[in-house]
Amino acid sequence: MGKGGVRVGLCAGTLCLVLLGLAPSACRSAVPSVPPVEESASRALAEARRFQRERGEGWEERARLAALAAARLEPDWAAPGRFLDDLARENLTAHARLAERLAKLQEPVPTDPADRRRRAVELYLVGRLEGKAGTARFSRALALDPDFAWAHHGIGWMLFLGHGPDARALRAARAARRLARDPFDRLTFATAQVRYLLAGKEPDAAARLGHEALAEAAALPPEERTQLLISTLRAELDSSDREVVERGFWSALELLRTSPVDESVADQAVAALEEVSHRYRGGPEALDAALTARYELSRNPARARLLRKRGAGALALYLLDSAGKGLPYRLLFEQGRGDEPVEDWLSKLPRFVLGDDGLPLSPPLAHLVEAARGGDQGELGRALLAAGWFTEARALAKHLASADPEAAADIDRRATRGIALLDGIHALLDRVDEGADFAPWRTTSGGRDLDALLDALQFLFDRFGEGQFDLSASPRLRTGPFATVIHPGPRFSELDGRAGRGPVGEPVGGLAEALASIGRFGVFGTVVGGDGPDGTILKALSFEERSGEVLGHPYHGTVAWCQGVDVPSRPARHGAEIVGAALHEGFWIDIEGVRGEVDHYASLEQRFLAGEGTRGLRALEAEGPLLGVQGSRAAAERARIYAPLGEADRVRLALLAERRAAGNPGIRFEELLEVTAAHEAGHLVDRDRYLPLSQHLGAGLELLLSVGFRPLALARRLEYDAELLSLISLPDPRLALADILDGVEEENGVTEHSAAYRELLADLLEELESMRARGDADLDPERYLIHQLHRLDPATLRSAATAVARRMGY
Repeated sequence: MGKGGVRVGLCAGTLCLVLLGLAPSACRSAVPSVPPVEESASRALAEARRFQRERGEGWEERARLAALAAARLEPDWAAPGRFLDDLARENLTAHARLAERLAKLQEPVPTDPADRRRRAVELYLVGRLEGKAGTARFSRALALDPDFAWAHHGIGWMLFLGHGPDARALRAARAARRLARDPFDRLTFATAQVRYLLAGKEPDAAARLGHEALAEAAALPPEERTQLLISTLRAELDSSDREVVERGFWSALELLRTSPVDESVADQAVAALEEVSHRYRGGPEALDAALTARYELSRNPARARLLRKRGAGALALYLLDSAGKGLPYRLLFEQGRGDEPVEDWLSKLPRFVLGDDGLPLSPPLAHLVEAARGGDQGELGRALLAAGWFTEARALAKHLASADPEAAADIDRRATRGIALLDGIHALLDRVDEGADFAPWRTTSGGRDLDALLDALQFLFDRFGEGQFDLSASPRLRTGPFATVIHPGPRFSELDGRAGRGPVGEPVGGLAEALASIGRFGVFGTVVGGDGPDGTILKALSFEERSGEVLGHPYHGTVAWCQGVDVPSRPARHGAEIVGAALHEGFWIDIEGVRGEVDHYASLEQRFLAGEGTRGLRALEAEGPLLGVQGSRAAAERARIYAPLGEADRVRLALLAERRAAGNPGIRFEELLEVTAAHEAGHLVDRDRYLPLSQHLGAGLELLLSVGFRPLALARRLEYDAELLSLISLPDPRLALADILDGVEEENGVTEHSAAYRELLADLLEELESMRARGDADLDPERYLIHQLHRLDPATLRSAATAVARRMGY
């Protein structure tokens, strides 16, 4: 169904019924009127789920055959079809499944009740594959079969995504559970209902429902009940009733000790239990014992973390080391093995942040490497502080305490101040989000503007920073009436010099200087339509000047290469994944935000192209749905954004397969960093086209008119432009196309990227349709273009992007 806050629309009739409380989900008898699933079919699908869960040799074919058997035994049961569709999603062939299901809907609507129920199942399954666009099919399925539980579930889920846990979503969830024909179906619907209640801040109701549903599902395997059990225990831990919380704590310990939950789930459980364990006598020790029972000694990373918090770092290091886990840098520093994490960190840096000698270009970071290699622990501690590695410095102080307690105390004190400074800034921005006073300890300006924020930051740097900084003297950059940004540094540019902000090439003072003193780079400012001032702070790696041109439009700017976020921006605090952002004369990129993409490409290559690569070949050759329309409507339908269903990964897979066939390596880290850099460079092109407004009044006014003087629409247009230009400038634009498709499939991003990427994709598809009609693009006219994008070569894609850019005035 997807995730996040998607707004959806039901067909008018069903929506009115739901709103009025007159839909079947609202007024039927509590006694189910539907027959249960045949036991043999239920067993067959349970076998399919077991094969999928255990993933033994040949599991996929065995699971598929078992699900097909369940579908044959119960043709009007949706669960086997859902299972098979999900297998297809995993194999990147869900678009082919959609084609098969749509073909079945071309037949006339049946009149026989049994056939109508089967048609309702097909409508539901098609709607589920279509995502947001298929919501109305759930309503049509209910019109054919008012007792169809999965259709009620689908409507409830989409209402929840679009509107949150309101009464309509809960009503639909209750109907789905009441009409469920199989125990696992009923468990699925109850799990969704508990989720809605938790989101609606009703933990006690969620806990009661969870326990009731768990009792109903007692015959199901423990692995299938785990998700509901965890949600129920989370509800108990969130309760305002102390007895309920305590019951949840001890029940969660038992779950952790005995149940085969996934490790990521176990980690979440440990984190939640740590928060409440101190409330009960023996609670921390009970948690430790549960972890000991859960794991053999040699694979107990969760217990290792607890031991480290209790100061037993040596034992924690042993547990992690014997488990073959990557050892946390802090533990190694605590054991006096600081050279190991520093060398490991250095080996993973991209080449363009290193000098010819292999050391970081940043002097403090280069000195850090040299100090680690030198073996003087005191000097290493001071180098860690200078580089802003405060957590690691404090860890090293523990090791240094026995040999040089005075130096250890000084390093620990200074490291603690650095951590307190960053935590204080994070807390300050949280207060801004909450609408609270910026800084109750000191606010001379008495407002909620940028001056008040700087005043609060001044207080934090005065208390916890090292050195004297006048943050009120921070230079400001203004983008007309839309935004004001504190100059992020590191140095004044020629544009700054012409504007009188400071001497060209000199370090920027104020906040930029204060952050640089702790090895950080930060951006703070306000924007029209925002919820008060905001900011972000990142660990600085190095800075470089970049110049270039796209379609004859030059750009120049400073790139701030960073590694990790200490204080996330407001969109990131709300869940957005932000790996880079443009500034007035440059951009920053967080290399850690990009590193996960390398792992994703490697995973795709391993899953689909290992051995003879037959799995990948099937995914790339699978055909999507036929258009279903002819004549004058065919061109628009062919270019419609319709159910991408994994096209982003098919584009990535096609690129990997092509390189593999040519004997070339897969995707390199630096290559993906350049994809992000190309997007941000696109913003620099627009900066030179429109700023300063006083010198580009005509172009700026035209841009503002095109977006209706709306800040969010302006942000969306600028994201559109930047990604469009990256398609043109990259050596292989398919890398950017995959990102665009990801944004479109997400459908509901926190930032304006998703909406911008959807508009851009629509324009690209329209242009590709024109190219196909002219014979310039080899695309199947009988099928949707969106399911054929992985067959584009770089030149064709770049030509389409260039044509779109020319229409946009580039």
